[in-house]
Amino acid sequence: MNVLVPSDETDGDWVEHPLPQQYIHFFQDGQFTTSPVSHSGA
Repeated sequence: MNVLVPSDETDGDWVEHPLPQQYIHFFQDGQFTTSPVSHSGA
């Protein structure tokens, strides 16, 4: 999956980031943090 994030520059272009779908991604402080998905069986 591709995610577009605004550039830090005032008139900058959007920056595209390819991210695998099988992980959980958080965008904080200008960078992505990735962690594996945990499934719990009931």
